[in-house]
Amino acid sequence: MLEAALALVESQGLTVSLDHLSLENVITQADVSRSSAYRRWPYKDLFLADLLVAVARDTDLTVEPPGLVDDLRALIADADLSDEQARRDLLIEALRMSSASEFERIWLSSRWRTYLALSATVTGLPVGPIREAAAAAVLDAERRFASRRAGVYRNLAAMIGYRISGDLDAEAGFDFMASTSGAVMTGYVVKALVDEQLATATRRLAAFGSTKTAEWNVPTYGLTAVFTAFLEPDPGAEWTPDAIAARRRMWEQTADTMYAP
Repeated sequence: MLEAALALVESQGLTVSLDHLSLENVITQADVSRSSAYRRWPYKDLFLADLLVAVARDTDLTVEPPGLVDDLRALIADADLSDEQARRDLLIEALRMSSASEFERIWLSSRWRTYLALSATVTGLPVGPIREAAAAAVLDAERRFASRRAGVYRNLAAMIGYRISGDLDAEAGFDFMASTSGAVMTGYVVKALVDEQLATATRRLAAFGSTKTAEWNVPTYGLTAVFTAFLEPDPGAEWTPDAIAARRRMWEQTADTMYAP
């Protein structure tokens, strides 16, 4: 039996489902009549299909790392923005801090664990309207998350005088960076759920052209590598005292709304 089941898993894949939910328990929890429930959903599978789509549509991947904005504000307040190396040090430390904070928050988030299970469940559904609706809802949640992150990266880069490198324009480039880093983040979260050492083991390094040493774990290092691959110093940025003051004002005006819905 085990050998036969393993062969089926090998050929069909391992799926996640909502079969553990009892329709009778849901009816009791909802305080509705059994007759009404079964008239709407004669079979449990019909209810679970509607539930899956509802879960997908209700998915919100927004994660606000507590204290991160205040930590970034303090970091930027102490930085010498007139010096190119100091700006590089600031960029790398800001990316390290935000990557570490966001990864830890996501890694421990029940919302993201639901999203990961939901993604696996959707891929295991038979091709048809239910799968299409659930997949579209999951994709919409991912796009909202990526759009939010693109805005954060855009504000931070502008503050430190960096721009999207290569042939990508600014708008598409930050969206691309957010989508790429989001996919990498998901991969690290999945791996860390199995191997906690991935998240907890650190090395002290001066990385990515920074002169400052800091503690890096694998996800933080990998995510920062993605970010720096997309960014380069903006040769047109001005660093006069007035320009620096304007950048600091811009940061203060946008910092508190970086993670706002």
